[in-house]
Amino acid sequence: MEYFVGKIGWINRTKVDRTLPLETLEKPHQCIRSLGDKLMIDVDGDEIEVPLNAFYTVSSELKFKPYEKVKYLSSKGKLGYGVIVEIHFHINKNEYFYFLEVNGVMKTRRYFEEDLQKIEE
Repeated sequence: MEYFVGKIGWINRTKVDRTLPLETLEKPHQCIRSLGDKLMIDVDGDEIEVPLNAFYTVSSELKFKPYEKVKYLSSKGKLGYGVIVEIHFHINKNEYFYFLEVNGVMKTRRYFEEDLQKIEE
């Protein structure tokens, strides 16, 4: 899909080879060409092939970015910490929602911006 060529974005690690180092996935990369249902992404001078659905373009609308560490309230009301691993757009609510990974396991609950807090470094 030519739409992505030249755009900067993140690679969704849940949809690619898990051997990619986390430091590679935590920063944005540029899409250099489209190959039908795959994209070629420039990763520090190397090209890697990823599925079309594994590339998030950068949006200035996002309050939280992929692989950002956040605080959340669990369903039992306890404070927890997780990492954003997927971002989706809810058409009916017209807002983004996030999936978190906690202790290596992806949570099935959808978290909206009001459910999450940034971690001050």
